[in-house]
Amino acid sequence: MRIPLRLSICVMATILLGVGCGSDAENGNGGNGGNGGNGGAVATEDFEFALVVNINDDGSSDPEELTVVNDRLFFGAKLAGASMGASSLHSTDGTSDGTVVVPTLAGSVLQTIENPEGLTPYDGRLVFSSRDGLGITDGTETGTIRLGSFSGTGGQRPRYFTEFDGRLFFAGGTTGEPYDVWATDGTDEGTQGVVTVDSDGFARPEQLTVAGDNLYFVAQSADGGWDVWVTDGTEGGTRQVTDFEFTSTPPHSLTEFNGELVFGASDGGSNWQMWFTDGTEQGTRMITVAEPDQGEWGAYPQQFVQVGDHLLFSATTTGLSGDAALWKSDGTQQGTEELHDVTPQQMERAHVHTDGRLFFPANHPSHEGQQLWVSDGTAGGTQLVAVIHPTENSFPNNFLSHDGLVFFTAEHPEHGGQVFVTNGTEAGTTMIRPADSDAENAVAHRSSDFFWAALGDAIYLPAEYDDSNRELWQLKR
Repeated sequence: MRIPLRLSICVMATILLGVGCGSDAENGNGGNGGNGGNGGAVATEDFEFALVVNINDDGSSDPEELTVVNDRLFFGAKLAGASMGASSLHSTDGTSDGTVVVPTLAGSVLQTIENPEGLTPYDGRLVFSSRDGLGITDGTETGTIRLGSFSGTGGQRPRYFTEFDGRLFFAGGTTGEPYDVWATDGTDEGTQGVVTVDSDGFARPEQLTVAGDNLYFVAQSADGGWDVWVTDGTEGGTRQVTDFEFTSTPPHSLTEFNGELVFGASDGGSNWQMWFTDGTEQGTRMITVAEPDQGEWGAYPQQFVQVGDHLLFSATTTGLSGDAALWKSDGTQQGTEELHDVTPQQMERAHVHTDGRLFFPANHPSHEGQQLWVSDGTAGGTQLVAVIHPTENSFPNNFLSHDGLVFFTAEHPEHGGQVFVTNGTEAGTTMIRPADSDAENAVAHRSSDFFWAALGDAIYLPAEYDDSNRELWQLKR
């Protein structure tokens, strides 16, 4: 089934809401245009929506974890009659006939690929975790194998997949064994533990992050506290970087910045501040974002994103209960300062567009609720783009750059969760959907499980337009 949308966005706005281009009725009241947007490009573009395939005739297939490998899109989806709503691994070339369940080899240890998660491209193939353990596939029966003997249930499932030095590293636990740091080269025999937990070591590694020539992770040390560790991919080359006093909350927001690792943490005496490390004790330093007089949590810097030559992040000078602001840092104490009084929300899901600008949801006294903001890393270039819901949170989320534009999901005041597109200006920000659709909450815009991906000249997304359940849709300019 194909539902055309050969309407310019300006015409669509007129039909749906009775307003012309440039009116603030589609996006609410406000927005000052961002910085350097592509003029009226959005208003002249056409879009086309099409249902790719109806996978589940008995209900929604709920496509999830959309991941592109080579020229195919992989995703999990629920088949009709699936036990306990379990999903299966699928792949597609963007057509109904080209959408298939990824097969497994008869007699293989990997009998099924049920409830796939952690879908990660590696070496031209897809690595995944499933109920039957860890696997890798090229989409064919003979090219789908099991890696190791990992548990596919509970907290032992492999996760935090991160490519480093030619191998894919992850945290996981084999059946009956502790949760360790592992690596794979894409073969069963090349899937091996890197570091083994012992009484003098650490436990529950998480947040695997590459910075410079090192792989970092957070783990619980022998004294029960949480610290940052570094590895070169060998057990002998793995060491503890920090030695913080006991804290029940792990260091967070691990991010690479100019070859170093930046993270938020408390050393037990300075409250929560921003830290940098090159993987050595001598090269680990704290940046005081705000004086440690705001109670237990301090400034609580978090959600670091590199924009140009600076890090942008959220921090507060009034304690954890106070409103945060947008800060920037060049990695030095002198170069760390408040950038704007806007309060970022969910910066970990913010998006750096191909032109280097950061799109993010934020609160500000000038409008109600969370709305769409943009920043180029300067005070003057940090601006409200559009108020999408004039009286409540619009929850801009799930940003994706494609073909020079930024696509995202948000809460429309009349139609609920929908797909939007922007060029960074108020006039160039609008809702898009099939021309004959009046579906409300067509996309699960507030869900952390919403995934979409660009393949070729199209975007693929899970959506529920009109008579379809939540299935896989295609969006083209």
